[in-house]
Amino acid sequence: MSEKLKAKIDASKRHQWRDNYRGTSKVDADDAAKVLDSIFQRDRCIQAQAVVDEARPKASPIHEGFEWRDNVAANEHRKWQARNMVRSIEVIQPQEPAEQSSVETVEVQTAYTFAGNGNSKTPSGYYPTEVVKQDFDLFHRAMQDAQKALRSAENRVNDLKRIAKESDHPEQMAQIVIAAKSLATAQAALASVSH
Repeated sequence: MSEKLKAKIDASKRHQWRDNYRGTSKVDADDAAKVLDSIFQRDRCIQAQAVVDEARPKASPIHEGFEWRDNVAANEHRKWQARNMVRSIEVIQPQEPAEQSSVETVEVQTAYTFAGNGNSKTPSGYYPTEVVKQDFDLFHRAMQDAQKALRSAENRVNDLKRIAKESDHPEQMAQIVIAAKSLATAQAALASVSH
């Protein structure tokens, strides 16, 4: 395993949930990040089943982030909850104030990034974003995943475009056309980076 992947995670960072996180407010984002970082340190990758396994004990700081009644949620649903949890943690990093300002600013970024198409050395799963920034292979795989997501979104928007053409809502059609063009532009930009 490369030295880049052995990088220690800075424990002094603060974390928060994304605004659209649909999990429970009973789990503290910093506590969740500590659990996820320990999974990464142990497994060198964060996979949904490992998160579910860490959350299973009632004493786990992330236990309350999952539905444990099997008649309500089976394990596949809990794995979805795990992926949602990992994707929803953001890192809050203080930035140096500008020379003429005493106001502290912060940068908020995604704490973990998915890299698919894994191998035995670096399996498909989530990695701390800082690790992905340092590892070209993981970064490339994350870009491929982003391209795949954009293609999927473009297909869904094109389906909406076809539906809107047949409906009586021309104002929605105009907005959908703008969204389709934006997705195509984003896809082209990502494709140019990866070549």
